Amino acid sequence: MSTLWEHSTQKLEKQAAKVSEEAAYLDTLKAASTTPGIYTPLDTTAASPTLSNLKKKINSIVAKEIEGIEFKNKVSQEALAADTYNEVITRKNFFFKVDEQKKERNMKLYDMKAPGNKHRHPNVILPHEVFDV
Repeated sequence: MSTLWEHSTQKLEKQAAKVSEEAAYLDTLKAASTTPGIYTPLDTTAASPTLSNLKKKINSIVAKEIEGIEFKNKVSQEALAADTYNEVITRKNFFFKVDEQKKERNMKLYDMKAPGNKHRHPNVILPHEVFDV
């Protein structure tokens, strides 16, 4: 038989152990989600057509997410590379100014939610679902 204090300390220790286990598991998931090549597609040769169809859908969703993550990594690497060599070549005088790198600056991606971004996932399904009737 244990006292109330002993019981509460045991309960707190169990709870802390559970929280640390869950945190360690989430850390492994975070590491796996950013490591390229760690995901292998599910085998779609299942016994039932419903299961194989579901696995195909899961594979397509995961493939799109992986493509989006790779795109974000590429954009961030390009931004770091552009910041490394941040030399702007300009020719200007009192009357005019010519910027040689205007095209690169205009084509640089600043917003991942831009309408032209193919990796953008809008929160709506239908084209005009955003607008109230």
